Amino acid sequence: MAASEPTMIGVSETTHQKLQRLKEDGHFREMADAYRFAIGLALAQGVIPPEISSRTVFSVATIDPNQELRNAIQSVLGSQLQGSTYKMAERLADWGINELAAAAGLSAPALVHPTPEHPLAVTGAEAIPVTASLPTTGDKKKPEPTAA
Repeated sequence: MAASEPTMIGVSETTHQKLQRLKEDGHFREMADAYRFAIGLALAQGVIPPEISSRTVFSVATIDPNQELRNAIQSVLGSQLQGSTYKMAERLADWGINELAAAAGLSAPALVHPTPEHPLAVTGAEAIPVTASLPTTGDKKKPEPTAA
């Protein structure tokens, strides 16, 4: 590994929450597995994701102990790879995790940390609009009795 390569890698804060949900919901056994898979997905789709502001999540030694991901990224991207291979890995993982989360029907949590305005906010809270059901007039049926 080149001296300019990072020893720790991650994804954006929002994507990290999706990564956690992919594991918690049983889509992947470990977050590291989802991270690696997401890199492969992005490479297979031929995307060059934009720069991200990443949160450190994993040691490079954990994600790529034999430098197989590094070699794959360098082989697939070739001259399109500018700069650090592992910084590109972060970008690829971030893109892939977002794609996996979308395919799994996961959305980003609306509120992550309790605040004075939202003291009951929790990680994993979904942004679901609440609409009131207005009572209808006219055709009101009595509930049918159920057999016991």
